[in-house]
Amino acid sequence: CSSDLVDRIKVSQDDPRQPREPQEEDIIYNDLMWSDPFEGAGIRGSERGGSARQFGADITEEFLAKNDLSFMIRSHEVKDEGYEWMHNKKCLTVFSAPGYCDSCRNRGAVVRLHAEEDEGRLRPEIRPFDTAEKPQDYVYAMSYASSTYQLWNEALRKAGIN
Repeated sequence: CSSDLVDRIKVSQDDPRQPREPQEEDIIYNDLMWSDPFEGAGIRGSERGGSARQFGADITEEFLAKNDLSFMIRSHEVKDEGYEWMHNKKCLTVFSAPGYCDSCRNRGAVVRLHAEEDEGRLRPEIRPFDTAEKPQDYVYAMSYASSTYQLWNEALRKAGIN
């Protein structure tokens, strides 16, 4: 994951239902989706494992400078309060799913951007919120997870992958 990733992204015209060999843009999309900030410098493997990466404040600074931005907003990482600023308030993580998968006690948040007339820059307004009351007939998010995992593992085994 580096700041030139965004410059290299290409939209694929391939049929997504057809199997194909992994392409460089697959790695780029994975990096953009799953890379998380950390308080440090450079790039390192993520605590999430797999091919995910973490990026430091220097990478954020480089990305923002190259793209003439004052801050960036990202997601795909649970935050207790629904959001978290990092890298000197230049990297904002927003997570809009409160009570994620019915197993976390996190709040959710959304961001509303305001255009400042005198500066020409956007100012974020963060709006945290809690989970809504569940109706009586609510089906919990992970109710079917164990059977789904079993089916998936069986399919992988039959395909000779697992």
